[in-house]
Parts: sequence; C-alpha cells; structure tokens
Amino acid sequence: MTGWFKQNILEQSYIGCVYTNGNPNSGPCSSTLGLDARFATSDFLGKSQNFAVNAYTVQSDSGEDSDDGQSYGISAHYPNDKYVGELVYRVVEDDFDPARGFVQCSNVKMYRAGVNYNPRPTNFLSM
Repeated sequence: MTGWFKQNILEQSYIGCVYTNGNPNSGPCSSTLGLDARFATSDFLGKSQNFAVNAYTVQSDSGEDSDDGQSYGISAHYPNDKYVGELVYRVVEDDFDPARGFVQCSNVKMYRAGVNYNPRPTNFLSM
C-alpha cells in the first residue's frame, strides 16, 4: 500500500507527505512515513532573486522490536545569475530501512556548503 499527498501553498511552495506499507521481499511488514516541504520565492529580500528552503523527514518502522530509523535534512538554495549558493545538511541513520523504497547508503551525515560567482563579460565587440 502506498499513498501520497502534495499541496501547493503560497505562490511557489508546497508541503507533502508519503506513506508506504508492505515488504516486497516477503519479510515482516514494514511501513514508512515521510513529510517534506519547499518554501520558495523569486522575490527574495524585495529583489528579483530566487531563494528556496527544502526540508524533509522520513521514519521507517520495520515492525520488529529494534529501533526504527530516520532520515532527515534541510537545504537552502540561492540559484541566481551572478551568485549561486547552497547549504545542505542530510542524515540517514544506520537503522533507516524502508522496505518499499530506495536508500543509497545508511549511517550517513552530510554537510555541504558552496558559493559560486559567475560574472558576466562586458561587450567584447566594443573593445
């Protein structure tokens, strides 16, 4: 069983959730519940610039007596013409194991930050 919901909010943002239940490997029944949100604008600080914040949390429940795992993260993106920046924080706990889903690797804690400066050349033909 799988279900999902996504609702647009404001002009460029949304909130959503997903739920899965079952195990394609005929093991114990497993469920996963996830929530995510994106808050975005193209009028950041009163200027015509883009900015977005994304966040998510996912909980897996294996149906066994072990600890249930989580994955969660938050990111901020500033993707504009001259300057591009991002901050990302993401965690996938060791015991996060959605039976109906895909996880590249577990026991991960990732931080990433970056800024790019992309100047535009002036008119070379007038030189």
